[in-house]
Amino acid sequence: MDRKAVRKYLAPAEASGITPGGPPMTEADWAGLIEGRFPGLVDERLRQVTWSGIDQHRDYIAELLGTVTAPRSTSGCGTSTS
Repeated sequence: MDRKAVRKYLAPAEASGITPGGPPMTEADWAGLIEGRFPGLVDERLRQVTWSGIDQHRDYIAELLGTVTAPRSTSGCGTSTS
């Protein structure tokens, strides 16, 4: 992993009191931490705003998933063309 990515996730964890070798967190500890940091994960109403709009197209989406394929990339991402 990139050092910057590790720092990105480590800093908020340490700011919340989580330290290597520290005391284990209970389920209630985790719930409180998550609720404070990510309210959208706790309050399901914040995540389900578009579900009703998508649900009306569920059959069509399922049909497309069974028939439409993504084009293969020709950008040379590690594949040889010769």
